[in-house]
Amino acid sequence: MYKNIKLQEKDLFRQQEPLQISVFAQTEYAESKYVPDVQMSFDAVSVQDFISNPQLEPNVQPLAYYDAINVRPIVLQPRSRGRVILNDTDPIWGPPLIFPNYFGEYPDLYVLVSGIRMALKTLYTEPFRHVGAALVAKPVPECAHIEFATDDYWMCLAIYYTATIYHPVGTCKMGPPHDPEAVVDPHLKVHGIKNLRVIDASIMPKITRGNTNAPTIMIAEKGSDLIKYKWAEISIECRNKNCHVPT
Repeated sequence: MYKNIKLQEKDLFRQQEPLQISVFAQTEYAESKYVPDVQMSFDAVSVQDFISNPQLEPNVQPLAYYDAINVRPIVLQPRSRGRVILNDTDPIWGPPLIFPNYFGEYPDLYVLVSGIRMALKTLYTEPFRHVGAALVAKPVPECAHIEFATDDYWMCLAIYYTATIYHPVGTCKMGPPHDPEAVVDPHLKVHGIKNLRVIDASIMPKITRGNTNAPTIMIAEKGSDLIKYKWAEISIECRNKNCHVPT
């Protein structure tokens, strides 16, 4: 987190400026030189709010005042895979059991640390120097025993404070019938079950690089077209046979 941002009094209450921006970049762990493997979200925050409650999710609480920028690196193509299973005690009405399995596979944790190092370099740029930006050198309690700002410290920070940004996918993966992990076919129909489709982000075999909102809208539009096309076929067939088309 960067503090000591020099703001004029009129800037503190002005709402025209953006309070969040994102940057896509590559770390040394990128599999291809043509695509990013990390996204950095620059969020307006309050230093005191962060120090008093580091686990507070940015952009969840109303932001009446900010004097810092929180830079959050995001792993775009994580190798780790979590699990969602039924609740044994109440499988029908009980909440499912979710195991995120963050950093279960190499090099997810190292990608995140590399993203932090990359973000820190912005402190030495002319725009950040101009506003007097500086790193908030206050370790979080869980990692206070590790030398601050070392790779080991950033790893500790990531392990304790990594969280979802509400872009989960893949629990109903699209794939061929012979794939034991596949749930739906290319028409979004659930394998082995008649008249049932899944139309949301869960059908993605892998998460997209970046926010999932637009791809999910695309899936929804495609799914609605598939349903309309199917009902159009039924309507034509029924018209030829003079049968009743349910509404």
